[in-house]
Amino acid sequence: SILWTLNPDIVSFDLYNSFSSLITNRSEIQLSNTDNQTLDEISRTIKSGEGAVVHDEVNHRDIVYTFMPVLQTDAPSTKWMNVAARTVYSTERLDNELMIITLWYIGFLVITFILALIAAFTISRYLTRPLRYMLEDIDIITAGDLTHQVRSSPHHELNRISGAINQMVGEIRSKISALS
Repeated sequence: SILWTLNPDIVSFDLYNSFSSLITNRSEIQLSNTDNQTLDEISRTIKSGEGAVVHDEVNHRDIVYTFMPVLQTDAPSTKWMNVAARTVYSTERLDNELMIITLWYIGFLVITFILALIAAFTISRYLTRPLRYMLEDIDIITAGDLTHQVRSSPHHELNRISGAINQMVGEIRSKISALS
């Protein structure tokens, strides 16, 4: 049928008259078309003139009820000629695609989180290693070795601090030698 060519997700298409009786049924699979929920929805659709959508999560289907009025209103039987359509769509393909997209998104988030942790670890090591070296050098100087120089750092600010410490140690050394 042309319906399945236009939309491969259509499972069933049924037309009901204004008495909620099934007029025609086009189905790819056998569905129960006479259950009470279907008849209630068809009756409500015809009486209200408004459609509805019912989501069936268990069977991966959307059931769409559509009111289809007769446009010629001058005939006395017009109100009895209105019909309601019940179209059943399979949502399984869309649900599977949504699941795949969700998994890709979660994978992307996990990879991004791991890369952020690696970057944070690398940056923190880049910033703390020169401080650790400076503290080791200061510990050597405080242990009494006034000839030890604080190592230079790739960071400008830390180089200023190490230069100041080296200058201070040099002045202490010269004052001690002047006193001796």
